[in-house]
Amino acid sequence: MKLGFYDSGLGGLSVLREFVEKYQSRYSYVYFGDSARAPYGTKSPEQLKSYVVEIADYMQEKEVDVLISACNSSSMYLAEIDFDDYFFQVISLNDVMTKHFAETNYDEQVALLATQATIDSGRYIDWNVDIHPVACTDLVPAVEAGDLELGRERWQAHLEQLPEDIKQVIIGCTHYAFLTSEVPEGSLRRSVILSPEGRQDPIASQDDSYKYIDPAKLVLEQFEASIFDDGLLNYQCKKDQEIELDVYFSKSDSDYINLAMSLIA
Repeated sequence: MKLGFYDSGLGGLSVLREFVEKYQSRYSYVYFGDSARAPYGTKSPEQLKSYVVEIADYMQEKEVDVLISACNSSSMYLAEIDFDDYFFQVISLNDVMTKHFAETNYDEQVALLATQATIDSGRYIDWNVDIHPVACTDLVPAVEAGDLELGRERWQAHLEQLPEDIKQVIIGCTHYAFLTSEVPEGSLRRSVILSPEGRQDPIASQDDSYKYIDPAKLVLEQFEASIFDDGLLNYQCKKDQEIELDVYFSKSDSDYINLAMSLIA
């Protein structure tokens, strides 16, 4: 089975990393980062929907079996796109979050740190939780520029502005997952084939002050459930092979590719 992932740039690699760490060479992976048009968080709904259609056409050509939207900003509008003519299943971050909060009881207010587009969509109103929304327009550019130290400083500054009684934070953009802690080191890069163009708790992680609700982990959890619910186990799985991972960006140079590799290593 071939899994496709897309994002506006590097952020969706945090979702891809969860899958590769879990499944290794059991599946093949295709990643597309639309770095030429990043960030998505400042784009209009119509722009975002048009970008998704273009990416869906691309993933159709790549013959993926499942398309995982690893971009929260565009996921807010996937329900308005007709995917009937595509041969893959679609997993949306917004749907994953909606399902999670419908099944999980949160008695206290939860902060949502996200892009302007995600906040403006208002889709989080449908989640079964009291949300304190915070638009963070300064985080994605820092990650895309490879300045994770600056990004972490800005992330902490946003946290310091939260009401004192808030102890749980939704990582509302996949880029932000790289700012909650140091990027872990590993040996994954040695077994990954890049194209020329190119945890213990399944739900949340925690630091001294906040519990983070990470959509990347929730997507993995829902995918695992879908394996049984949607009959995906019928797909033949590879074993004991080198990981097949094709990564494409709409705009990149060698420094950008090296940064991408460090984020999934």
